[in-house]
Parts: sequence; C-alpha cells; structure tokens
Amino acid sequence: MVDPIPLHRPAPAAPAPAATRLVEVSVAAAANDDVPDVLARAAADTAFALTGAMSWDGGWRCRFVLKAPVGVVGDAQVFDLLRCIGVHYRWTGVEKVATAADARRAAE
Repeated sequence: MVDPIPLHRPAPAAPAPAATRLVEVSVAAAANDDVPDVLARAAADTAFALTGAMSWDGGWRCRFVLKAPVGVVGDAQVFDLLRCIGVHYRWTGVEKVATAADARRAAE
C-alpha cells in the first residue's frame, strides 16, 4: 500500500514558553563596595535575592532571582523590588530575564 501524500506540511511544534525567574535592574550609584550589600538588604523583604552586581560606567547592573523554588516573576513582585531599591538608589532600568534552564523547567 502506498502512503498518501499530505496536502500540507504540519506546522512545527512551538517552543515552550520561557519561564521568567530573574530580574535585572540598573542602578545609578557610585562605584563603591557598599552598593551590593545595600541592595541585598533592600531585597531581603521582597520575593527576590540578589545573585550578582556588576559595576559599570556610572552605575550598577544587578541580577535578582526569585527566592521560591518554583513560580515566575510577576509585575507586582518587580514593583515591590523597585520600591525597596528606590529607597536607597535611583534605578534606571529593569528587565525580566528568561533563562534556558527556566524554559526547560517550564516545559516539564
């Protein structure tokens, strides 16, 4: 028996949506060693923990990750983090970041 010829090609499977568990925040602050400690303490009362801070020209680029082992970043959580950071420093940018590991976890 001969296999029928398909009239159309099946659409490729869509990639799994990437889960977002990280937030990167740009902060305007002088390049001194106290900034990461202040940001870590500021984030202590939020859903996030500071995982890294890198000094760059005129500020800092900071990465925060959700403390909870599961879940995704919500806007209210980001606003709360920015409010806590804003008490100490002026934030200049924010970005939700999806990682490959988060995408794999979301697909499971």
